[in-house]
Amino acid sequence: MTLFGKRYGLRPVSDKNQLNIPVFGKAIQAMRPFLLPDIRRGGRKNTEEIHKALAEAGKAVSAGENVLIYPSGRITYDGRDITRMPAREM
Repeated sequence: MTLFGKRYGLRPVSDKNQLNIPVFGKAIQAMRPFLLPDIRRGGRKNTEEIHKALAEAGKAVSAGENVLIYPSGRITYDGRDITRMPAREM
């Protein structure tokens, strides 16, 4: 488990695709994440899976665990949120 996972017991709500990122994916995986499907690929059919993951995260909070939630968008190096940028700027 990562340093933050051990020290603070953080469990992130994470996009499944992040597990495929070298090194970062292994670190996230070690933190026992609540995995969300990629909305852009599955659309509404992933709604049930999303509700399940968020319900599990809610139960973890109720049990005293720390759940890390961060925006699902991608942040650029200059701090802009890609989900709000027009496609021509990406």
